[in-house]
Amino acid sequence: MKQLVKKIRDRYGYAWTVLQGLVKTDFKLRYQGSFLGIAWSVLKPLMMFCVMYVVFGKFLRMSDGTSTYPVVLLLGISSWQFVTESTNVGLRSVVDRGDLLRKIHFPNYIVVVSATVGAMISYAINLIVVLIFALIARVHFTWRVVLLPLSIIELYAVTLAITLLMATMYVYFRDIAHIWDVLQQLIFYGMPIIYPLTYVTNRGGLLADIARLELINPFAQAIQDIRHNFIAPDTQPTIWNQFNNWGVRLLPLILTVVLLWLGITLFRRNSRKFAEVMSEEKTIKKVDYSKNPVVLSASHVSKCFKLPTEQATGLKQAFINWARGIKGYKKQEVLKDISFEVHQGEFFGIVGRNGGGKSTLLKLISQIYYPENGSITVSGKLVPFIELGVGFNPELTGRENVYLNGSLLGFTHEEVDAMYDDIVEFAELEEFMDQKLKNYSSGMQVRLAFSVAIKAQGDILVLDEVLAVGDEAFQRKCDDFFTEIKKDPTKTVILVTHDMNSVKKYCSRAMMIADGKVEAIGDPETVSQQYTLANLEAEEKAERKRQEERGGYPNGLNERCPLLKTIAVSPKVCTSADTFKFDVEYQYDEPGDFYLAIALHDIRRGGITYDTGSKVLKMGKHGHQTVHFEMSLNLFNNGEFRLITSLRTPSPNNLNTTDAVGVALDDNACSFVIRDDRNREYALLSDRALMIKQIG
Repeated sequence: MKQLVKKIRDRYGYAWTVLQGLVKTDFKLRYQGSFLGIAWSVLKPLMMFCVMYVVFGKFLRMSDGTSTYPVVLLLGISSWQFVTESTNVGLRSVVDRGDLLRKIHFPNYIVVVSATVGAMISYAINLIVVLIFALIARVHFTWRVVLLPLSIIELYAVTLAITLLMATMYVYFRDIAHIWDVLQQLIFYGMPIIYPLTYVTNRGGLLADIARLELINPFAQAIQDIRHNFIAPDTQPTIWNQFNNWGVRLLPLILTVVLLWLGITLFRRNSRKFAEVMSEEKTIKKVDYSKNPVVLSASHVSKCFKLPTEQATGLKQAFINWARGIKGYKKQEVLKDISFEVHQGEFFGIVGRNGGGKSTLLKLISQIYYPENGSITVSGKLVPFIELGVGFNPELTGRENVYLNGSLLGFTHEEVDAMYDDIVEFAELEEFMDQKLKNYSSGMQVRLAFSVAIKAQGDILVLDEVLAVGDEAFQRKCDDFFTEIKKDPTKTVILVTHDMNSVKKYCSRAMMIADGKVEAIGDPETVSQQYTLANLEAEEKAERKRQEERGGYPNGLNERCPLLKTIAVSPKVCTSADTFKFDVEYQYDEPGDFYLAIALHDIRRGGITYDTGSKVLKMGKHGHQTVHFEMSLNLFNNGEFRLITSLRTPSPNNLNTTDAVGVALDDNACSFVIRDDRNREYALLSDRALMIKQIG
């Protein structure tokens, strides 16, 4: 028994933990911000019950005439609300959690199950309310109440089955939601929920036979059984006492089992494709901004600065320098022949290493600087935010600073009036706007400045590294804003940042600047890869410089092994489907056996991912040689990796071990990057290449 419990815990422990987290989160968020909160889970069916009871029970007189009918009606409405809440939330759950499923690996069915479990919690609360009403109505309970859990389990099973089926289909066909809206109305009015079954069956004839056939519907049968067993066994007929044929009696249960099997099977077969399908869908929905008007154009723009090399402290020294032909400065060319266009509605990213010219370009766009050559044309109202809070006066109130900053941006008092409420609401500083800015915390000042930046009603918004502001809640709010502004075809955003996640998340197009030139422009993913490679190359260049400063042999090498280098033959940006080819070049002249050992380092996550071993790759040739290698990448998820080679000889003290003669470090190591849309980011190994299966 202990082994069985352990197996269950090992297999489903993680899923149970994730389920608990999702259910708790969903239940908290369901009524967040409402005054009555969780009480709505009780009030909604009660209000619906009141309407139905008045309309159908009093006016239309669809009642069985018993004192228990109102309680029976309430129980039926609560049961059907569980079905509708589960299915309406559950069918959208996979798509709504799409970003989560694309980034974190966990059992996909959990998001669907969490929707049904959350609805079941509300249903349990409603059953307590029904019980209270039943006690007030002096309902006579029978032994059949012990069968209630079985009926509830059946209702949950058929609800989960339908939810799994629709959640799967909704990933591919959004029309399913609209079809289900119609179907659930037909099912609701077709079942004996708001009217007693006896209202029809007591009349006899064809309609009575049809009404009894409604009980073949698993929803109707389960809800009717719940009413029968819990409240009114005498007045609520079920399929068990309406038909003598056991085949007909068992048909709803058989349908439930078949639907559940079909739902689980269909969901499992498609669940591994959900992330890919939603990623493809996201790609398909990209807008072609090239058809939109050009709102910003840079044509052959160049910019240089004069950097002083010798300071003239007075007119005398300045005259002497002039007379000697000493200029006292050197010319630094920051931007060199920059050309690009930004179209209306684009979220355009500009990336590059420090000193590449990004900020200078932004100041040229904002007309703070002017180019030496070329031109920049802007169409529409441009609102620049090079630095948050510039122009804020600590002696003025928050309100006064909003108007001051607005005027500095070129907005009239009336225009700021129109924006003011949105700015204050977004900053969440309504209570503090009449306090002086110097009394604000640094976080409050940043929130106000950022709110002014993004809520300013301009056509083109220019931002320089200002996304990571405020606390976590405010950052989520900013994230939502940028997600929404991407949908506005009239708004254009130009963002300078070092955060590649922001580039990939928000930008429709990106441009990389290196050494004052446009290094790459186009798809954000491609530009991000280029930026990653540039960082790796910069690190290698810096190491070469440090080696030159040290003098002698490169780090890790020496007189015995003056040359050892790992060289990439394949492109340094690869996919998991590629085979990475590389060479190892070495110089070793001493007699005797020697080996190459190659270690794969994970740059991002740290540690050695793989090592060939010290005595596996035995070399047969001395002197200056080049050896060729290749490595399949199908095992890996996305990441940055480095191959480090060491040259080793047998240890004189222990022939089973080796000693390192030289190691190819720093610039002599080989770095590469894996980027694949199918891959995950959080783990090293790809789930397509490695799977853990239970046996036995």
